[in-house]
Amino acid sequence: MATVRLDALEKRYDTTAAVAGVTLDIADGEFLTLLGPSGCGKTTTLRMIAGFIAPSAGRVWIGANDVTTQPPQHRDVNMVFQDYALFPHLTVAENIAFGLVERRAPRAERARRVAELLELVRLPGHEARYPSELSGGQQQRVAFARAIAHPPRVLLMDEPLGALDLKLREAMQEELRRLQRQLGITTVYVTHDQVEAMRMSDRIAVMNQGRVEQLGTPEAIYERPATEFAAGFVGSINFLKGRCVGHEDGCYIVETAAGRLRADTGAARIAGATPVTLAVRPEHLRLDTAAGADGRENRVDGQVAASSFLGNLVQLVVRAAGDLELRVELRAGDRRPPDGATVSVSWPTAKTVLLPSR
Repeated sequence: MATVRLDALEKRYDTTAAVAGVTLDIADGEFLTLLGPSGCGKTTTLRMIAGFIAPSAGRVWIGANDVTTQPPQHRDVNMVFQDYALFPHLTVAENIAFGLVERRAPRAERARRVAELLELVRLPGHEARYPSELSGGQQQRVAFARAIAHPPRVLLMDEPLGALDLKLREAMQEELRRLQRQLGITTVYVTHDQVEAMRMSDRIAVMNQGRVEQLGTPEAIYERPATEFAAGFVGSINFLKGRCVGHEDGCYIVETAAGRLRADTGAARIAGATPVTLAVRPEHLRLDTAAGADGRENRVDGQVAASSFLGNLVQLVVRAAGDLELRVELRAGDRRPPDGATVSVSWPTAKTVLLPSR
């Protein structure tokens, strides 16, 4: 396998920057996901790693080799596409063996490798079938098997589960992650699905407008987002706009439309009278009658504007002063106040993320 390094990678189309100076170091055997909305540059970045698109500036390294100007067939990478790109006129076995045929591997070696891979992707006995005779999940596994038949140094995957229904997609997420861990292949994965990225990845690069907004583990990005975009794109979150007016007892004091709130200082360095945004996840909020006795909790009063039953959760929308709306998640068995009820919402300052406002 191999490491991947992107050094100030750029791709411009006339005056538009599809990728604007992306620098990443991907470890040997790591599963790294490029996550972001459509048009953020994640697929363009992936295709520059593959060699399908030439960068306007910057370098691509695979292992110790600068492959920036090398054609795709010389990079020893393989790609799995969203539509799988299986050959409809070839059987499953012939699709899997296609790359081995191109490399002129002996027939016996091809047959052995195909049998191994069919066992690996849990499709033994399917070698004589054609793609049209397979389900979407089966086609996806055949595409994966074909991509690793001649083990690449790096595996690239461009939204390979996008066409599957939810249940099958979740099952294939687990299957792909199991296979990647078993094989130890360095993998770069592209998706716009935040849940998929968090479930599968060692690290996530959150992309926006051609740049990496934040790079980190799923836990770090979820619990300590670095920007408003990263906070809002990964998971549900509440934003409270305000102005920093000072700090005391290890907390910043922020004036908001709903009153003064606190956030742990952490590593942030915010000057006084600076516009900031407070962010807090809905699951950290609770309905309460009073703030914490030690003053380490925030509290906002409001009225229940709406509620939604989501199976294992009930989501409330609490409207507070200044047209502020807070989304609160309760467990299905918790007390559920009626719409219009006056409530207090509280949460720990330690769960309040302080972000510079843009």
